[in-house]
Amino acid sequence: MMEGHHKQQQHHLSAQNAEGQRGLDSVLKDVDEVKNLIFEKINKHFEDYITSFDISGTYDSELQSLKQTVQLMKDNIQSNNVDAVLDDFEENETSNSTVQITDAIIDMLEKMSEVDKDLLAYDTCIDSGRFLDAASKLKQVGHAMSVLKTHSKFADAKILSILQADHDEKRAHLKSHMEDIWRRAVVFQQPAVGTQHVASVQVTSPLELSESNNVEVDVRDVVNTLSELGVWSSHSKHFTDTLVTNIILPLCENHSLELIVSSSRNVTTLTLEDKTTKVKTRKPRSKLKMVQEALGVFQSLGKIVEFVVNTILQGDNVHVQTFGKLLFPQFFDAVVEHLLSKAVSLQASNADLHKKVVEATAALQRQLVRFSIIPAGDTQLTDYVARVKLHSTNRERQECIVHARQILLSDNLNTICVEHKTEKGGLFPAMEQFTDGDTAELRESIYSLPSYHITETTKKFVNLLYSTLDAATSTESENTVQLFFAVRDMLELYLAVVPTVHKKALESAPPVSVTLHNDCFYVAHHLLSLGYQYKTALPEKVQPIATFVDMVPVFRKLGTDHLLKMMKRQHEALSQCLDECGGFGDTVDPKRYETVERGLKQVLHTFEGFVKTCKSIMQPEMFKRVAGSLVSHVCGRIVAEVLTLNDLDTKETTHISNFVQLLTAKFTALGMGALSDAEREKVVPEWLRFIQLGEIMTNNMMGIKEKFDQNHWDFTAAEMRGFVKAIFSDSPKRRGVLSELR
Repeated sequence: MMEGHHKQQQHHLSAQNAEGQRGLDSVLKDVDEVKNLIFEKINKHFEDYITSFDISGTYDSELQSLKQTVQLMKDNIQSNNVDAVLDDFEENETSNSTVQITDAIIDMLEKMSEVDKDLLAYDTCIDSGRFLDAASKLKQVGHAMSVLKTHSKFADAKILSILQADHDEKRAHLKSHMEDIWRRAVVFQQPAVGTQHVASVQVTSPLELSESNNVEVDVRDVVNTLSELGVWSSHSKHFTDTLVTNIILPLCENHSLELIVSSSRNVTTLTLEDKTTKVKTRKPRSKLKMVQEALGVFQSLGKIVEFVVNTILQGDNVHVQTFGKLLFPQFFDAVVEHLLSKAVSLQASNADLHKKVVEATAALQRQLVRFSIIPAGDTQLTDYVARVKLHSTNRERQECIVHARQILLSDNLNTICVEHKTEKGGLFPAMEQFTDGDTAELRESIYSLPSYHITETTKKFVNLLYSTLDAATSTESENTVQLFFAVRDMLELYLAVVPTVHKKALESAPPVSVTLHNDCFYVAHHLLSLGYQYKTALPEKVQPIATFVDMVPVFRKLGTDHLLKMMKRQHEALSQCLDECGGFGDTVDPKRYETVERGLKQVLHTFEGFVKTCKSIMQPEMFKRVAGSLVSHVCGRIVAEVLTLNDLDTKETTHISNFVQLLTAKFTALGMGALSDAEREKVVPEWLRFIQLGEIMTNNMMGIKEKFDQNHWDFTAAEMRGFVKAIFSDSPKRRGVLSELR
């Protein structure tokens, strides 16, 4: 009996499920019909551009009815007896899946209906001048479209594309329209020719858009609409940059400008005007007067911020904070560079004026906090003023470096003569008495500057080093340390600037290389004792490092490197002249003789040019070494080339002897004659061989042999045999001499 009852109940449930399936099929059919009608109407809506067409009122009731029917069916499915549902699980699973799909389709249709409704409402908002509402509608549409795209399998792709295209077109139109209104509402004006007008910004709010429709828009609504569209940040940055460039910077740079805020009906204007006359402008003003004028700028800066916050942003806290983040970095730099830093040293020496600057800065900072331009904890402006002494020192240090740079960049290669007695400083105190073991001779041997020429630029530079250290040791310890290290900065600047500025001249003009060498050794000479002279005046913690001796090798290397490069170029120039000789043989031919003679005269001309331009500016000992090196190079090159010759004619040997005499006489006249034998042997090692070359060319065979036996010649036995073979014809006598030249 129980079994029969169970079968009867199962039969009843099956009938219910069959009935539910028929109901579900009916709902799906209704859903398809509504969807087709909605798609058809939306398609027609956009194909025919009927802006007043509204589908929402037509199908809202049908959609709600469908939702209620589906919910009822879901309840029926879920209310079935659990055991029966388990028995017929597959059939119920299919029903549930179908219902879920139907739910998704209906949600999609609802969302699509909302999109179309918002797009239609957008037009109404635009016509009535409610641009912020229009932007909000577009934002809602954008969000809804992103949801629809995630359920695109239940929607018609063409319909989604149509809705998206309409949204994008409306958004682009609204963005362009609002940007145009912003440009009309907020206008920056540049100086007018022939007037005192410097710059201005004019704000029109509300702005009348259409006289026929009497539509007006407030500038705050424009800002909010651009923000809703997501483009306000770029416009805010451009506005801030223009405000700083046209208004704030000129006001900070020229303290005599006057800020005027005027209103007329719906127009508010902020104007910068120069009230000073041309005569007054030309009249120089004292630093005290300039600082007093700067105090008035602080109030004007507060007015500018107030104008923007109240007139344009109208107190909107979010937009004000965004504006503040963009404005304050540039605002701070302008105030510091053109107001505070220029008055800082004068403030430190004038307590009353310094107090006024502190108060004006604090008032401006409070105003920036009140308008939400900066957070309450931001005290950068007042902190800067509190560190007035440090800023004064930093500025003084920068001024020293700038002054040094100006000196080094001056194209002044004029030279002056320096010597030990003309120079400041020294390793020992300037006093007549001597301590134990200290003598004038000792001082002279340890620290003596030879007489030579340096550039006026370097002389001024070294004088600046001393004046900076004099200032450092006459001020407080804070400044002392900063200025002491400023001198090191100036020295490093010299190393970087001078070789760069005179690069071309160094490569082409030997005197420039010589003067740079002299300049570097002159600076190095002073660096030996510069730190020692001022060491005791520095704070104790700095005294262990108060030296410039570490920079001495750097300067000496710079000078030596450029001198060696110059010598190399001179060697190459002399070698090129000797190359033009084409050797020293075959001079019996008149043309060959002229060629050799012309090449040697070019050698003498090159060397003479070096002597005339460099001898007077070089240290005497340095000139001897450099000139001796050049002469030795020429002599050695000629001797080497003559050693390669064979079968010399008598005329050829005479010519070579004459060439040697020509060069010897000229070299002697150009400085080599002033050398002692010992000096000449040291600085011109090839000189003796060169002189002996001329002697060999005119001597007889036996004379050569006798002097060889006396160790007279500075040539090797092999070289002497080469000379004998080249000069004398083969004979028993020559063979005998050759056998004895060992």
